[in-house]
Amino acid sequence: MAVGEAVGLGCGVIYHAATQANGHASDPADAFGPAPLPDAFRDFLVQSNARFPSLAGELLEQSGIDIEFEPGPGLLFLLYEERQRAFVEQVRQSLPADARIEILSPAEVARVEPRLTRDLLGAALLAGEFQVNPMLLAEAYKRAAVRRGVRFVTTRG
Repeated sequence: MAVGEAVGLGCGVIYHAATQANGHASDPADAFGPAPLPDAFRDFLVQSNARFPSLAGELLEQSGIDIEFEPGPGLLFLLYEERQRAFVEQVRQSLPADARIEILSPAEVARVEPRLTRDLLGAALLAGEFQVNPMLLAEAYKRAAVRRGVRFVTTRG
């Protein structure tokens, strides 16, 4: 979820909402959701995410490990309140030109995921948010590196 995480539509929003609901918000006037990450980091995440379709095949060939790449429909951020819609609009304006975010109506949300509640205002869909198994990704990188002659050395601290 490169763009989703970079702009706070992933785990960051869940954490932020939970801390506000439990009275742990540092400032009660906080806007909905966490602040987006710096543009350079966001752009790095977008570019990295775009490499996963070809990277999955390369790593399988070089390491023998399937990183469980899943293209999927993307990140679907459900909108229940107007402040969430305003936050998503702010996020949309902060995205680079090549990043897509669609605002879906409740009917469009139902077509994407029929089992979701109809008690919502809509959703934001970030298409092209790829999923991989991070543990397999790390192991694939390690094995590919070893096969290319890299030697890992541990030190005692």
